[in-house]
Amino acid sequence: MNERDQHCQRIIWCDEEGMPAEYVVTVMTSGAKCSPSCAQFIINENAARFAERLPKAVEVIKNGHYVDDMLVNVDTEEEAIKLAKDIQYIHLQGGFTMRNWISNSTSVMQALGETGKVEKSLSINDETVLEKVLGMWWDTKTDTFRFKLSTERNQNISSANKNPTKRDVLRVLM
Repeated sequence: MNERDQHCQRIIWCDEEGMPAEYVVTVMTSGAKCSPSCAQFIINENAARFAERLPKAVEVIKNGHYVDDMLVNVDTEEEAIKLAKDIQYIHLQGGFTMRNWISNSTSVMQALGETGKVEKSLSINDETVLEKVLGMWWDTKTDTFRFKLSTERNQNISSANKNPTKRDVLRVLM
């Protein structure tokens, strides 16, 4: 954290004897309401340094990222591998390590060293492989997105007894 901004997050804490001690936060606070916005700003600032050399990767970082998630599609596996490696390189230059890549292409996953990883997989059965992506479910086998609705929360919408209001529909979508 910039030294001149560190005093904006001053903490007064009492020690075992009840004597107050003053602390200043010197690093970015994780979990604060502003953390996603600050992280996105830092990611974009880092990427801007590579705008001339790697314009496609910078565009994806600025427009396809939301904090620690990235969602982008390309036409070929070769393009996906190059783009992912360029993005990895840019982030590494800023001290960020990209991991847990997911693709519907095994050759892309192999090129990124992500073979055999199923940590994020939320499979229903062997036929369906679902990954959670920005609040949606991505079926990597069929390359389609799905939404899951909670039956308890959305009973009014699914019931034929009542037409859903705009508010009901927005509550489900959010």
